[in-house]
Amino acid sequence: MTTRELIVHAAHLTGVRTADIYGPRRERFICAIRSAVYIVALEQGRTQSGIARVMSRDHTTIMNGVQQYDTYTRFYPQLVILTHHLRASTGNAGCVPFRFRTRRVSGNHDGGKKWTDSEIEIVRGMQKKGAQIDKIASTLGRSYDSVRHVYRRIINAPRPTLEREADRHLLGVE
Repeated sequence: MTTRELIVHAAHLTGVRTADIYGPRRERFICAIRSAVYIVALEQGRTQSGIARVMSRDHTTIMNGVQQYDTYTRFYPQLVILTHHLRASTGNAGCVPFRFRTRRVSGNHDGGKKWTDSEIEIVRGMQKKGAQIDKIASTLGRSYDSVRHVYRRIINAPRPTLEREADRHLLGVE
């Protein structure tokens, strides 16, 4: 089944016009349908560039649609059923689902490693000595982006100030 046939079948199953699936509309439910089509087409061995040509889009749009599939299934649980029906129509109902990387919604990019206080102190010390971010990252075994984030947080951290006289008195500062 071609990608165009998949789109026609998805439109038939959902009651959405094929022109809406091909078109520029960005409503969440239309993007969700497109995402299901992308997944099944990739499972059939189509390339992202090939799907993008059929859809008149850039290949990065296909990548994003695939990455957003899990998010769409939270809003539309019936999307899983649509994907199953599309797979069944291609004869791949029992196929191994397409595996794709999804972006982390939250957390850091070091495989879930949390920053310890001692690591943050090492970053502070190296930053005071003028070390570059890439040097700090290699020393700690962290990603450049993760260290950059902590580095910026340290630089922009508000320093404790004792502006009010009452605060100075309570803390015994003259």
